[in-house]
Amino acid sequence: DIDVACNKLDEIENNKKNANNNNNNHNHNNNTVFSNATDDASSIACSIPVISTNEQPIPDPFIISKSRTLNKRVMLNVGGVRHEVMWKMLEQVPQSRLGLLSKARNHEDIMRYCSDYSLVDNEFYFDRHPRSFNTILNFYRTGKLHVADEMCVLAFGNDLEYWMINECYMESCCIEKFYTKRDLVKEEMEITTAKLEQDDEEDFGTGKFAKYQKIMWD
Repeated sequence: DIDVACNKLDEIENNKKNANNNNNNHNHNNNTVFSNATDDASSIACSIPVISTNEQPIPDPFIISKSRTLNKRVMLNVGGVRHEVMWKMLEQVPQSRLGLLSKARNHEDIMRYCSDYSLVDNEFYFDRHPRSFNTILNFYRTGKLHVADEMCVLAFGNDLEYWMINECYMESCCIEKFYTKRDLVKEEMEITTAKLEQDDEEDFGTGKFAKYQKIMWD
């Protein structure tokens, strides 16, 4: 018990003071008393349980619900970039990752939709590249999903999949451009892959019979 240990330490401290008061008359004995007191203090200190700061208890669902009630806003940390938004804004797309997170009321559900979180800091961390997250947040704010011209369509498609936002939400001005560019990029990647595989197959080396092997192959 921590209180018992503290009381014992106080008692040892008093013994040390008494020993020091008698130091002039009993030098040898006092050294022995001081040594014993130190040993006792060490043994008591060792008996006090040490709690690792890295081991944090799983929050109770009641605490999680209380945190949501008290905090109308939340900090979203995406790849180290923080965004402060309203919980109610995330509820606008209920089946998305952030929409489902807004309804999560226990540790297991929360960890399904984010990489880590802190109720103390009211912050939720996502181990994800932040490249398209401004576009994602604008969709929650406006209900309109657009594709930035400078953004890779394949990367944006992967981000939409991660944030659990269906491509059908894209505005008509962007959806045709998105599919056209995506199909073109995929086609170019397939051509490049096929060419690399062909080059690898036709690499007969520089040996003495390489020329004849290539003629036979052709």
